[in-house]
Amino acid sequence: MILKHLLYRVAYFTTALLHLHWNELISAGATITVMCLSNTKQPVVLRLFRLHAMVMLCFVLGALFDQVSASSGQALIGTSSVTLQFDDLETNHGWGDLSQPYAGLVFDGFYPFKPSHPTFEGLISVHDLNCAVSKPNALHGTRYNLQTRPASTKQQPQTTRLPSLRPSNEDAVFTLESIKMKPLNFPINQVRMHLRGVRATSDSSAPEDGSALEWSVDFPAGFHDVFHVKLEEFTHQTWDNLTRVEIWADFHNAGSSMDWEFCIDDLAVEFFVR
Repeated sequence: MILKHLLYRVAYFTTALLHLHWNELISAGATITVMCLSNTKQPVVLRLFRLHAMVMLCFVLGALFDQVSASSGQALIGTSSVTLQFDDLETNHGWGDLSQPYAGLVFDGFYPFKPSHPTFEGLISVHDLNCAVSKPNALHGTRYNLQTRPASTKQQPQTTRLPSLRPSNEDAVFTLESIKMKPLNFPINQVRMHLRGVRATSDSSAPEDGSALEWSVDFPAGFHDVFHVKLEEFTHQTWDNLTRVEIWADFHNAGSSMDWEFCIDDLAVEFFVR
């Protein structure tokens, strides 16, 4: 595991340097190739050897680039943030299935949906089509989505489960940089949306230290625009070293509360391996 990610880091920084000095690299490669082919004063064997070395160098650089190039199904481990938009998921019938894992994360209590699909006409207000910030899809979240699914982790018992996301790699942690979210429909009173991030310990044998980052925001009665939550700016804390993030919404009225549907989109996350 350590060797694998060490090689990944080498490939990542090598590729970054190639991008920074791409013009100089092309010029140097062309010069060396011309020298190998046109220098008649050198033995043919030596010229062929240098040309072969040049070809092998290009092959190695190509392999490094392939190593750090992201595909839609791979878990993204690196130092640059990735924004998950869920628009590659099939929602031809309105609802879709969220492949597990999706881009390195396991989602509990969420379903992809296409707010503008004819299936939802009369069920979803035109004021909620903005759930899909990056069209056409968003994620629908509610505690009710969890009722037909078994708990996916021992740390999250069935009785206390909340919609959540976590890395599929047990050795990975992540940073949540921002998220776009809103309650659905027209609440006649206040809806409070909650975010809770559970941090890992330095000891890999203890996956969570019990401490949590928590933040909430109140939405008054009525329809709403999508709220772009920038975690560090709003909470004055970096939401890093996370093993799980829980997201839920509660409707409050006359001293009582109940679960409320919500949608999220455009999750900006960054992965790390412990």
